[in-house]
Amino acid sequence: STPVVINTTYTEAQVQELMFSQSADTLYITHNDHDPAKLTRSSHTSWSLSDVDFQDGPYLEENATSTTLTPSHTSGSSRTITASAITGINGGSGFLATDVGRHIRLEHSGTWGWAKITAVGSTTSVTVDIESDFGGTGAVTAWRLGAFSGTTGFPRCLAFWDGRLWFAGTPEEPQTLQGSMSANFETFSPTDTDGTVNDDNGCTFSISADQVNAILWMSSGRALILGTVGGEWRLYSDNSDPVSPNNPVTPKRETTYGSEAIQAQQVGHKTLHVERHGKRVRAIGYVFESDTWESADATMYSEHLFDDGVTAMAWCSVPDPLLLAVRGDGALLAFAFEPRQSVMGWCEWITDGEVESVACIPGDGHTEIWITVKREVYYPGYDIEIVDTNADTKADGKAGDTFVVPDGVTFESDCVVKGVTPAGEARYFRYKGSETISAVGSDVTVTFAAAPTGNQVESIYSSSSVLDSTNWEALTSPARDRRYVERFKAPFLRGDLEDAFFVDSGLTYDGSPTSTVTGLEHAIGKTVQIIADGAVQPAQQVPSTGTLTLEESASKIHVGLGYTSTLQTLPLEAGAADGTALGRTKRVHRVKFLLYETLGVNGLKFGPDTDNLDIMDFRSWSDGIDEVPALFSGVFDAGKMPGGINREGLVTLEQTDPLPCTAVAVMPLMKTEGR
Repeated sequence: STPVVINTTYTEAQVQELMFSQSADTLYITHNDHDPAKLTRSSHTSWSLSDVDFQDGPYLEENATSTTLTPSHTSGSSRTITASAITGINGGSGFLATDVGRHIRLEHSGTWGWAKITAVGSTTSVTVDIESDFGGTGAVTAWRLGAFSGTTGFPRCLAFWDGRLWFAGTPEEPQTLQGSMSANFETFSPTDTDGTVNDDNGCTFSISADQVNAILWMSSGRALILGTVGGEWRLYSDNSDPVSPNNPVTPKRETTYGSEAIQAQQVGHKTLHVERHGKRVRAIGYVFESDTWESADATMYSEHLFDDGVTAMAWCSVPDPLLLAVRGDGALLAFAFEPRQSVMGWCEWITDGEVESVACIPGDGHTEIWITVKREVYYPGYDIEIVDTNADTKADGKAGDTFVVPDGVTFESDCVVKGVTPAGEARYFRYKGSETISAVGSDVTVTFAAAPTGNQVESIYSSSSVLDSTNWEALTSPARDRRYVERFKAPFLRGDLEDAFFVDSGLTYDGSPTSTVTGLEHAIGKTVQIIADGAVQPAQQVPSTGTLTLEESASKIHVGLGYTSTLQTLPLEAGAADGTALGRTKRVHRVKFLLYETLGVNGLKFGPDTDNLDIMDFRSWSDGIDEVPALFSGVFDAGKMPGGINREGLVTLEQTDPLPCTAVAVMPLMKTEGR
């Protein structure tokens, strides 16, 4: 239950730009400004993060200038390589300090060796550790510099495909992709030491286009799909042999919509990616009828959901096929996508906060959905008082308050601040906009710039080590943003109602009957919904203690933020005696629903729109007054439709109870007028 914490050098902004690809217990990570890294899991509690220790490459093209490199030795550490000129080295700049860690490959008399730069002495001299012996110490023009370095930048994206690990999109070579040796993911030797090129050696391919098309993402299937700024490309073998240095291929452009730097998702035979500018999601796939690769707009019927763009995506396969997309405003979009059944539909999941990223991983019988979400957390109103050291005069308040000094009362400059500071928090004060005063602990004596009078002293709790006039205003509220990593509960499909978890950012208690629920500090000040042993209890606001007292004891209790689920049909078209029903006045006078494992208390309602809803009553005469009705499956006759005549003929179903609701079909009875 204790989180595993691993320190990284990525900034907050860079975290959203990382690309990943996984092989068993090793996750490889790329970013243009960082060495490729790998996160390795040794056990559930043992994880490590390190830079990838590449072997023998990858490299830029072989030197084509007259500049020679001369090694001082054929083997060993802390050796020197001297260049005859700076021509051909870093665009004519010679060796740079950012070349430390870069590889160099030299050929002497048919023998290739390589070394790693450990220091830069000048623009024409570097110190190296020789990793594979050179064939001599003479000056040679046959040399290559590493493709990944602080000078050239690092790859933007990566993918496993065809038995190799591929990297692409460095700032130096934005259109080039580098493939590792076959089944040897961290070695990129372009040849053996004798210069022989084998099928399993590392390989390099580049996009040929009439403009720069930086590779932004890669997705592996039968072919390697490349997403670039200006189009989508496909890397594949034209024959039955695998792609290799001896079977070179050229990536071929299939579509020209362009992409965002957001990892695409492989779904069956389709690749879902975000179009350039972030306002559409497209599905690339082979179309047999036209014998071409086409890219269909998956957002065509829901463009209104994408005004804020998409910032991240993940694919959930079980139990329901869903593409999850984080929207720019913090909403989470879900795309039901089952092309074989012609199922394509978007909806939005709104939470009390902002979703920042999403990931899906295999779970026990289902795909687990994980999100990072930023929520506004309210601090409890800890009592604080400022007491005059020379008189029994005080001003009372709470964290975030402005302290009011009574009329006619004058404080001395030296005062004692009393109160309780949360563990690990510092207490900050501001007086007349002057420099802040911080204190840790309970009671502390502070000296104000002048005797406090009137509404002049403000206080707040904050973990921030620095407060100044530019950020104080935002911190004078007792509410602060906090980021949480949250996992979705396994979907409730059927079973006991007490297992149904339909709250957001919630917790579950499962044990001996109790009326006390603790551990809700993350929801202080918020109203939460409660379902206890399958029964909905009245919603409560979480107090400053983070502890709730239920009306009745229960053994299994779910507590969390409530949310509203809404289903609304499109305008109904049932035909008319002389044409279409669309645009004509009509009245839906009754509606039935085909439901599965559904229940509502007072929150499941139906009507023409969200402003005109009636409750759907699931309780029958045979249900005991203290009994929870059973989950309902079948045709439910909701009864007379509220509202009157209109031209839309919409049917709306809304659930606000923390209970399951699955609508399989909507069956309205409608009368269409003649005009």
